[in-house]
Amino acid sequence: MAESEEQTRKVRIDEKLRSPLLKWTIIPNDKVSDYTTLTAHAVEEFPTETGPADYALFVEGMLLGIIEAKKFPLVLAMFLNKPKDTQEACEPL
Repeated sequence: MAESEEQTRKVRIDEKLRSPLLKWTIIPNDKVSDYTTLTAHAVEEFPTETGPADYALFVEGMLLGIIEAKKFPLVLAMFLNKPKDTQEACEPL
């Protein structure tokens, strides 16, 4: 079943971020006045040098990581078409 990038964000990523296990608060970037006050927040459309990231994860005011959503079937297809050394680099240690 094909999903748009937006569907992937809303159905797969948002659901997991808000789960009882993670309990992240998702907030649009235009509603943030001070990133240093954020704890367990996922900021949507966070500005970067190469364009907005789907989510920026903040803990205790520090940027912890970035999440970029892709169309669901596209991710697997892209991964399978990568050279073997790239696939090996992505394998768990």
